[in-house]
Parts: sequence; structure tokens; C-alpha cells
Amino acid sequence: MRGLEDQLLGRVILMEKSELEAERVQLFESVMKNQRSMKELEGNLLCRLTSTEGSLVDDEALIEVLQETKTTAEEVNQKLKISEVTEKKIMIAREEFRAVAARGSILYFLIVEMSNVNVMYQNSLKQFLIIFDNSITKSTKSNITEERINIILKYLTYEVWAFTSRSLYERHKQLFTLMLAIKIDYQKGNISHDEFMAFVKGGASLDLNGVAPKPFRWILDITWLNLVEISKLKTFQGILKKIEYNEREWKNWYETERPELEVIPCDYEHELDVFRKLLLIRSWSPDRTISQARRYIEVSLGQEYGEMHILDLEVTWSESEPRTPLVCILSIGSDPTTQIAALAKVKGIVLKTVSMGQGQEYHARKLMGECMASGGWVLLQNVHLSLSFCNEIIDVLIETEHVADSFRLWVTTETHPQFPIGL
Repeated sequence: MRGLEDQLLGRVILMEKSELEAERVQLFESVMKNQRSMKELEGNLLCRLTSTEGSLVDDEALIEVLQETKTTAEEVNQKLKISEVTEKKIMIAREEFRAVAARGSILYFLIVEMSNVNVMYQNSLKQFLIIFDNSITKSTKSNITEERINIILKYLTYEVWAFTSRSLYERHKQLFTLMLAIKIDYQKGNISHDEFMAFVKGGASLDLNGVAPKPFRWILDITWLNLVEISKLKTFQGILKKIEYNEREWKNWYETERPELEVIPCDYEHELDVFRKLLLIRSWSPDRTISQARRYIEVSLGQEYGEMHILDLEVTWSESEPRTPLVCILSIGSDPTTQIAALAKVKGIVLKTVSMGQGQEYHARKLMGECMASGGWVLLQNVHLSLSFCNEIIDVLIETEHVADSFRLWVTTETHPQFPIGL
């Protein structure tokens, strides 16, 4: 993450403060040149000292070399001191933009981690860098550095979220958004690692016989273990005693239909922020976690992140380019073929379709060749039935010398563990 952060910092400075980056590179080259001069002089002096015969005091050439070395060394040291001051000034200016690079690194690694949820959720760094660069070039400009950084952060986070959300199954979209909010708050220091682990695991690792006995029978065993776990956190240190001494309040709150919308007992309503309320709801009423998570997302990231993000094929197509296929992942009762055909019709583009399977590779090859030359669209359906051909698709797209600007390759596939990551 730190490596990518430094790489992204270089990119953002190159676009935002190009003169600063040029000065940094020039300074680096100057320091290297000066250090090289010192080494050459030292080497020359050493060579003269070892090769001189007779008295060193009588060797005028050696005295000249000594004098030159001394003068040059003073000059070089002076330049190096100036370089140090300049470097500090440049680093301070660069560091101002580190927040943008850090956010970029968080976003990219979260996208990468989504492949643990579904093997088809693969995104390349190259693709991410396009969004990252666009966020800097397309976002609103400002001469005030702090304001400009906040504009980029807001634009970048939303663009990456919207881009990634449309490529996730509906059931995974809120998981992605929740993790995005948590990771950003974690990086800001608003959430600790212990709090995050308590949210993810609850009391699952605890044994009922190894903790304080629950005071009332109506509290479920797993609920009590969850509460014991969060009681280890500073925010909830005295919660077990508060429940024990205020049974009626807690029982009434627990039995409400939507406890996340009700007043939390024992002044917790005023003491807890939206994430700590989420922790408490997750411990007491796991079935209400998603509802409270939505509130947390809206408070942490903004109202727009709580809205449904519906796939717009036309926007997706407008952002695409000829050599990058558009891969649509199928699910039961959902097939984008009709939408793709309708879009082709509206745009007046010829769409040719092949349903993949044994022996269909020949037709797919032929249609791809024709449309790459003439500029139509090709739709290869169910390519998971011809996985070996998927690698060939990549080679054809890369190696074909001329590809018409209006050519697009659409691909539909079911989730498959052997689906080529390159495609």
C-alpha cells in the first residue's frame, strides 16, 4: 500500500505541481552529479598520492590537485547544503498532496480485495490509474491547496465507487460501500483496529463458560458474547453493569421493531457517534445491522452513497475503447443481451452474436475479424463454455494492427474459477 501511495503521489504532483516535480528531478540529478565529482576528485587525488615518487612537498602538480580538490569540495558541500534546504521545501509541498495518494491506495486495494468475495471481481491497476488521473484532470480547479485536495478526494472516491459498484452483484454493493467507509475512517484514525475486529467478529471467538454470566435469561447467548466483546473497548467499558442495573430500559429497547431508530438507554444516544451505534446494534440486533450500516455510510461518505446505482449501458459503452472487451457477468434471470441489442439499434450499429460452445470458435474468430475491420459490435455469449478461446481473444485484440474505432467486443459469462484473469 505504501509503495502504491508513493507512486500515486508522483502522479498527482506531476499533474498538479509539474514545476515542483521538475525541480525535484533536477535537484536529484544535480546532487548525483556533485557526488560523482567528489568521488572522481578523491580517486584522482588518491592515484596521485600513490604514484608520486620522492618528497610529496616538492610535487607541484600534486599540490595543485590538492588545492583544486579542496576548493571543489567546498563548492560541492555548499551546493549540497542548498540542495538539502530546497529538498525540504519541495517535500513539504509534495506531502500536502499525500492525502490524495493515500486515498487512491486505499481505494485500489479495497477493489483488489473484492476478488476474495467473487473470483470474477478482477480489476487491473492500469484501469484504476485511468480513473485516478481523470479525477485530477476533470475535477474542479482551485488555487487554495487545501480546497483543491478536498475536491480531488471527493471526486476520486465517488468515481471509483460508482465505477466499481456497477460491476458488482447487487448483494455485494453494500458490503463494498461499507468497507469503503470503514477503511477511510480507519485511515483517518476515526476507527481503531480493535473496533473494526469487534464489528467483524463480534463475540464469535468467546466461550460462554469463560465469560461473566449473563444477568437475565431473555438475553440470547450470542448477544451476551457480543456485548462482552465490545465491553473490552473504551467506549463500552461499563456496558455490562449498565445493562444489569437498568433491565427494563434495555429490554424495552431490545424488543422494539427498529432499535436503530429508537433512543438508546443510559445516555448512549448522546455519547455514541454513528459508527459506535452501528457496533452496538450489530451486537444487540444483528438483523438490524444493514439498516444502521446504511445510516453510517450516508453520514461518513455522503447521501449519494446510500442511493441505488443502476447500470447504464450507454455510459459504460461511451467510456469504453475498441481493444478493451466489455465483460458482463451473468446471474439467474439476468441476461444483458436484450439491452446490448437495443443499444446497438439506437446507435445504428451492426451487432453480430455467437453463442459459444463446442465448435463455435471458428464463427467467433470470423465475426471478430470482420467487425474489427468494418467497425461493428460482436457479442460472444456464454464464453465460460469456451475458456481456451478466451486467451485467444486477448491475443487477437492486442496483436491486430488496425482496429476500427467503433468496434466493440461484448462478452457474457457465468462465474468460473478458471476464467482468465487477463481478460
